[in-house]
Amino acid sequence: MITAFIAGLAIQPGKPNWTLKVKGYKLVHWTNPDGDRQTMYLLDQKKRIVFALQDYHVGVIEVKREESSYWDPPKNILFNLLGEGSNDIVMTEWTGGAHASVAYYVFKLGSHPKCLLAYNKKNIFGSDEDLIHDFQPSDLNGDARKGILSFYDGFAYYHWNAYGAMLPYVMEYRNGNYRNATTKYKSVLRQWIDEAQDNLADLKPRRDRWENAYKEVGLRLYGLGILNRSVASTTKYLRHELPREDFRWVIAQRAYIRRVVAQMDGRIHTVPLYRNKPFSMYVPLKD
Repeated sequence: MITAFIAGLAIQPGKPNWTLKVKGYKLVHWTNPDGDRQTMYLLDQKKRIVFALQDYHVGVIEVKREESSYWDPPKNILFNLLGEGSNDIVMTEWTGGAHASVAYYVFKLGSHPKCLLAYNKKNIFGSDEDLIHDFQPSDLNGDARKGILSFYDGFAYYHWNAYGAMLPYVMEYRNGNYRNATTKYKSVLRQWIDEAQDNLADLKPRRDRWENAYKEVGLRLYGLGILNRSVASTTKYLRHELPREDFRWVIAQRAYIRRVVAQMDGRIHTVPLYRNKPFSMYVPLKD
């Protein structure tokens, strides 16, 4: 299998876009022969395929996020996410285009590599230069282990654009993997609630607001109320602050909002290692 894989690389036209050695492992970034896909291989010390990722664009997130690594060799890619030293890398796939789908894969390197997270972000915030908005490692509780801040876009394109009714998404490392822990971080939720209430206050004196502006912020606040376990007080606030017809619209969406919020856990997955075939969350695979 090892020989076949190395031979497989050798017979493809040209050379890899770039290769990078990191912590005894090797990353090989390749454009497929037909030119419409990229494949990136993570090889272990014995040159076995730990993981292969394929999409229209695949890359590695840089710690400082100064530039994209979809085409150019990355520079500083080692994160210290668990407080155990800089042993972690973040691979990403992107289907291309504004608001297209993007996914993140966190690997802990060592004698036995492990996938800590496979995160289906879906709608990218903007473009490949905006990855910092979608994946932000941060020490949220002072334990030296970094959580990951992101956006949940379950309401995207529901009566408005890709940015409609964004909610916070907080991932926390527990029991060997990253998991959704958004409801735990009240300070993050409070910040989002304050910003949404400020947005609502800004709408009132404006005549140039877009048609669904009140509905969007009302839906967002109701979703935040579910996450914050403050639906009753949120409903009271919306009844007072929203125009009557928009308040009635939001209340009519309650079951839908709860259903979408309940789907947040479904954005986190695990992926098998050493399967020797490319993986993608979004596109048909080409070996």
